[in-house]
Amino acid sequence: MTVEKIYVIATADIDRLNALCQAGNYASWRGVWEGPVFIGVLEPGWADFDARDRIAALPGFTVLPSHNDPAPLPAPIVAALAQQGIALGDTMWAAAIKLFTKYAGAGGTPHALRPDR
Repeated sequence: MTVEKIYVIATADIDRLNALCQAGNYASWRGVWEGPVFIGVLEPGWADFDARDRIAALPGFTVLPSHNDPAPLPAPIVAALAQQGIALGDTMWAAAIKLFTKYAGAGGTPHALRPDR
């Protein structure tokens, strides 16, 4: 069973993200860099239902809600993404669409930010 991708904001560098995947913790990471901050997704391995909790426990990682969560984003997450156009009242689905639109054509893999159905 495939586990949905996990949206994150991270101050981790590329080497650290690569190390997490090479250690077998996650299948891949994709997204964009906004200065020293990574905004993107970590793809858990097959049937890895504890991945979200493990990522949240890592220093420098903020796990965002699922793109399927209909609740508005919490204020601290809105504040962290305000420069990207995320506003109070946005759901993660709306935020993911805004992030994808903002970074479309940018370096990295902004298409990974697009929410899945």
